Amino acid sequence: MLTISQAGDANWNPATSVSLTLTLQARDSDGDGVPDDREIKDGTNPNDPGSFNGLSQGLVAYYPFNGNANDESGNGNHGFLNGPVAAMDRAGQASSAYSFNGSHYIQIPNSDSLSFGFSDLSVSAWIKTTASGVGFIYSDDADDLRPGFELSHAGFEGIFEFSPTGSGGATGNFVGRGKIPVNDGQWHLLTLTFDRDGRTRLYVDGTLDVDKSSPANLQSISNAGDSRIGMNLGGAGGFVGIIDEVRLYNRALSAEEVSRLAGVTPLEFADVANPGNAADPVTGYGGVNYAYQISKHEVTVAQYAQFLNAVAQSDPNGLYNTNMATDTNVAGITRSGSPGSYTYAVIAGRANRPITYV
Repeated sequence: MLTISQAGDANWNPATSVSLTLTLQARDSDGDGVPDDREIKDGTNPNDPGSFNGLSQGLVAYYPFNGNANDESGNGNHGFLNGPVAAMDRAGQASSAYSFNGSHYIQIPNSDSLSFGFSDLSVSAWIKTTASGVGFIYSDDADDLRPGFELSHAGFEGIFEFSPTGSGGATGNFVGRGKIPVNDGQWHLLTLTFDRDGRTRLYVDGTLDVDKSSPANLQSISNAGDSRIGMNLGGAGGFVGIIDEVRLYNRALSAEEVSRLAGVTPLEFADVANPGNAADPVTGYGGVNYAYQISKHEVTVAQYAQFLNAVAQSDPNGLYNTNMATDTNVAGITRSGSPGSYTYAVIAGRANRPITYV
């Protein structure tokens, strides 16, 4: 926005001295405090204040790879190219991503803003690969010689790894391996979120793939050396494929923010009445009442597969079962009838019954 305030002759008389004050301000159409150009980069609507999702908060490095390896977060963490070739991004834009052949990498000098210390962190990147070997996406760990972290893939699985102490060996490293395939030749967004006092999670395309308790012995990630995109700092694990939109945060992104980075609309739910509930006919069991929720959005293949995996892990028969009775304390038993010897037995549970509805 350009604002001009004038002191002097409003008629612009050449014989009169005119003083102009020019004020330049980034346009913020919806008044949410985030400039329009930043909202466009974040994928939010610059004309809707409710769409601001905070994806610029805590952003310490951002590499959109628009023909270079410049950091567009404003922190000056520019990368230096070592061989990668400009490539087409997932939107079909030429020279908007980088292709790596296993020997290429981008070197990022150490800086205060990339020294995470004892704070939380997140790293996110779009990748496209068919490689079956190990490929490092982002590495801040000098072969376990200092406390650091790495995001990579090994064939189909996404991987994160932390070196808690930097003791010079991989023994005791904190590792998470995913189950959602990422080397099928399609674009995938891998996002690592690290909450030092909570959970460490790996998402693929906005879907949670790994969820583990964060290690208690992780020392300060001081970033005493450089970082790399496309290879680890020891020169191993060269990535083969295309990388784009690398982001680093000094906080743990929420699941909703990860979904928005992936372009996935978070699922919403609404209670649905179930008139089919009925009393259990077996003596000792009361009515069966459940509240069902049905998504208002289509369920993706990945989400469906994740649900099936979760069911299979909890029940080898692939059925979802729940206890339909509560604990009962019996103070005494009285029986009327003929004298004699009788046996009382407590039967634990009932036969598993498959779900007959979806």
